[in-house]
Formats: sequence, structure tokens, C-alpha cells
Amino acid sequence: SPARDVFTWTAMVSGYVQNRMVEEARGLFDKMPERNEVSWNAMLAGYVQGERMEMAKELFDVMPFRNVSTWNTMITGYAQCGDVSEAKNLFDKMPKRDPV
Repeated sequence: SPARDVFTWTAMVSGYVQNRMVEEARGLFDKMPERNEVSWNAMLAGYVQGERMEMAKELFDVMPFRNVSTWNTMITGYAQCGDVSEAKNLFDKMPKRDPV
């Protein structure tokens, strides 16, 4: 079934990401026949964890869906890299925020 395929592909991308094999993750991501929010967020997390914010931003800009997790990943990534102004900029652009 297609859902199982997306799940399997995403699990493999996540496995590469967890092992800091971002290039391999991206190669697999690009070959995926179908992607969902989890797939996109897994790849985004790989770039952020590897402190590759330029690549993360490129991916973020073309993502067909962005959820709270997507925005939080980017904001956290910029903050951890010391780019507080870009973190704040994204925070201000975030369409909806969870009340604290």
C-alpha cells in the first residue's frame, strides 16, 4: 500500500539522519515516490542537526506543508547556530503558535 511505502521510506531517511548520514538521507529522500509531512520534517531535521542551515532553509522554502514541528525545527536550528535574529524572524512569521 502507498501509506506503507511512505512509512518505510521515511523510516529509512530517519535512520540515515539519526546516524548523521545526511547526504545518504537526501539521496533517498529525492528518490521517494511519495512524501508526507513526516518525510519532509525528517529530512529538515537532518539538515538542522548537522548544522546545515542553508540547506535546511532551501528545503523549508519548497516544503508543500509546514506544521508547528517544521517551524520549531527551523527556529531551534537558527538559535543553536547563534543566528538569533533569523530565529526571531521565523518566529514572527509563524502562522499559528501553541499557547503556553
